Amino acid sequence: MGKKLFVGNLSFDTSSADLEALFSQAGGCESATVIADRDIEIGYRVQAAGVQGVVREIDFRKTRIMDDAGHLHVIPNRLIEGAEWIVLER
Repeated sequence: MGKKLFVGNLSFDTSSADLEALFSQAGGCESATVIADRDIEIGYRVQAAGVQGVVREIDFRKTRIMDDAGHLHVIPNRLIEGAEWIVLER
């Protein structure tokens, strides 16, 4: 039975093949899977968690949205995940 390794902070450009090739350098790698959730992306104008603005950064724990007044809102992803949010402009 193989062991599973979970890796975070990958670039959005990383593919399953890239990851498999990287780990194969260190020994046998049966498979590698990149799980991606790209409902929102940097530059999208959104309304989420009571904030409307442009997504400036998304990381594992938080999303940063700049509102129209220039205020940066740092929102924990646990507040966005499962909540209603609207993509206003892509």
